[in-house]
Amino acid sequence: MNKYFLPASNSTVFDMVINTYGDLNYMIKFCLDNNINDVNYLSKVGDKFIYDFNLVKDYELLKQFTDTNVKITTGQPQLRTIFVEDNYINTEELRPITSETDDNLITE
Repeated sequence: MNKYFLPASNSTVFDMVINTYGDLNYMIKFCLDNNINDVNYLSKVGDKFIYDFNLVKDYELLKQFTDTNVKITTGQPQLRTIFVEDNYINTEELRPITSETDDNLITE
């Protein structure tokens, strides 16, 4: 059964898939069903998206979102790609701040 979702403006595709299906495995389906060609698409005021209610992973959570008008947003304008080297080791020394003029503080 298809239903409609009205996202908060500037929601990412990631946000909308979490808000509807509750499972990122349906991201491609969501994009295809809604003719979204760019995963960096941001929703606009008045956008309406279709999703298949029969594929929702957590009905109780979706009901709670719907009843309280809660919409999850990541606050990220784009999905980002992060590259990490396999052999990366963080060698930063951690130590407590000992005074207000400590070298660990950043001042402008």
